[in-house]
Amino acid sequence: MGCNCEIKKRLSLMAREFQGDPVYLDYNATTPTDPSLLGELDRVLRREWGNPASIHIMGGEASLREDAARATAARYFGKPQESFLFCSSGCEGISGILSGTEAKHRRLITTVADHSVLTQSAQKLFPGRHLLAGIDGNGKIRIDGIASYLNAYPGECCLFYSPVNHETGARQDGAALFNLAREKNAL
Repeated sequence: MGCNCEIKKRLSLMAREFQGDPVYLDYNATTPTDPSLLGELDRVLRREWGNPASIHIMGGEASLREDAARATAARYFGKPQESFLFCSSGCEGISGILSGTEAKHRRLITTVADHSVLTQSAQKLFPGRHLLAGIDGNGKIRIDGIASYLNAYPGECCLFYSPVNHETGARQDGAALFNLAREKNAL
């Protein structure tokens, strides 16, 4: 399991041989910064970069900025402010979610197409209880594989998947996956 290191090495070698300007198509993983945010980002990174957990003045300013961002997110999503936890990366967010899930569920279902950060964290937090579902030739999750796991372990599973395959751009059938999980009493 884990990363597809050989594939990544081959792609890196191919990229070195590429002539001309590359065309970037992996917007599921990373996108360029919106130009309208650059001024705000510059100010935060250059002048207001304190640790919001610190008690000095720069930490206090960063904490106020973090609270304002949390309030904005809460208004936008219509949720309480305390339900938002900011992370420094997607990897940190995934690890946090899986750590909380591990205490509540006996088994975790992910897919072979999920990012290596997710599968490596899952293997570590759910040793012997991490189930990998397959995908079809278009990068879509094989729902029959998910169903077989949910039938084998009723009420014990948490399904964790990306709504869009980060390599192919294939959109998953979220409604079908949600309905199946709900029917089988899975998170």
